[in-house]
Amino acid sequence: MPPMITQLRQSKFLSLMAKAALTLAAFWLVMRGVDLAHLRVMLLRQNPALVASALALVIVQMGLGALRWRMILSAITPAGQAMMTRREALRIYYISSFFSCCLPGAVGGDVVRVFLARSDHVSLPLSIHSVIIDRLIALIALGVMVLLTLPLLGKVMGFNALPLLPPITLAAILGLWAALHIDKWLSKWRNVYPVAWVLYLTGSLRMLLARPGVSILSLIFALIAHSCFCLCGYLLAESLNIQITLLQCLTFIPLILLAVTLPVSIGGWGVREAGMVALLALIGVPQAPALMLSVQLGLASVIISLPAGLLWLAYRGGSQRSA
Repeated sequence: MPPMITQLRQSKFLSLMAKAALTLAAFWLVMRGVDLAHLRVMLLRQNPALVASALALVIVQMGLGALRWRMILSAITPAGQAMMTRREALRIYYISSFFSCCLPGAVGGDVVRVFLARSDHVSLPLSIHSVIIDRLIALIALGVMVLLTLPLLGKVMGFNALPLLPPITLAAILGLWAALHIDKWLSKWRNVYPVAWVLYLTGSLRMLLARPGVSILSLIFALIAHSCFCLCGYLLAESLNIQITLLQCLTFIPLILLAVTLPVSIGGWGVREAGMVALLALIGVPQAPALMLSVQLGLASVIISLPAGLLWLAYRGGSQRSA
């Protein structure tokens, strides 16, 4: 085996071990002092109808994500090239969610989505760009939600957030402008492969922005999808009899989702729980209910994504037979 591949495998293994250690450490911190008997009583008293409604919202969130991704891919695909159907986009997005939620980070869901889209007669660069831009729009939507609810967060934490809104908004606008004009600064190095790839990605992003209707609609889809997840958290909180409002869920959960995107733990576990316990403590929610709510939010995505593992096996079998 070449030394480079061996080093790569070792680095991936060490990264996975570091994430596992951080996940376990975070769980240890939030589990300290939690009465497990109290958690059991909460589970027995939980409202199953509200839990089922919360799971349905996770399905809606994934469906909106798949349609948003296909919309982006369609916008950056040159005329005359093959385009996947909505059904294919839903299937591929659903399979990728299984890898994101149910496996310990060895293979990312985005990598699987790129691979499956590429096998669906979409060129590899377009497949990669569509996934990156889709992730970028999802992050922008989270940023918008955090910005809109920042005054409420400031009120809960005891500071005035209104003076922060203009500079944060200006910084975001300048960042987007710089990303779209980076080719003017890097054009002299366009023959260097990494630079050429960045310039190609910038071109794809411009193709999307050249269709403002699609750009705005994809952002709206992302906002609705995140709102569905916040509503899922609210319904789970109601089922556990946790005193929290929908507006507070819309304020806290986007912050937690931003933290979960950091690649420092396995599937966001541990980071999500620590963030939920810390934020809900600001409004007087005890540690045990906050921990239970966070774990159930994570499990909701896992439960909905599990059948996608069977879909992945069926897809692989069909691909091998075709080959």
